[in-house]
Amino acid sequence: MYIYRATRNDIFYLLDMWKRLSDYHMRFEDYMEPSQNWREVLISLYNDDFDRADRLILIAKDKGKYIGFVRVEIKTISSIFQRKVTGYISDIYIDEEYRGSGLAESFMKEVRNWLKSKRIYDVRLNVNSQNIRAINFYKKMGFDEVNKTFKLNI
Repeated sequence: MYIYRATRNDIFYLLDMWKRLSDYHMRFEDYMEPSQNWREVLISLYNDDFDRADRLILIAKDKGKYIGFVRVEIKTISSIFQRKVTGYISDIYIDEEYRGSGLAESFMKEVRNWLKSKRIYDVRLNVNSQNIRAINFYKKMGFDEVNKTFKLNI
């Protein structure tokens, strides 16, 4: 098993893994169904990511099989706040067969190292409140819960 920085050659494998991640989230309340043109949107996003120094996509492979990815960006915060930038993990996916293998921990270590190299000293992410396995993992990695999102159907 090894981890490397994604390139344009990986884009269709990224799409496949993103779709599996989306399908996994169907079981949770407030699932956001992908749009009709989700592939085109993600291709555009990933192509933009590959050209930017403030974005990182890592991929894991094992024996030629794509088994996971993580997408990270450095986000600029509104100038009304003192801290101007933060790291943000938008997606992390581990193939079901590899969950619990230590791959997610390896991704997090790589993400931390990359962010530190960019002089970013905190990282945030969002997680569905019903995704207990992910919540427990993030807590194990040292994340603290700092916000709650509320929704009202009207």
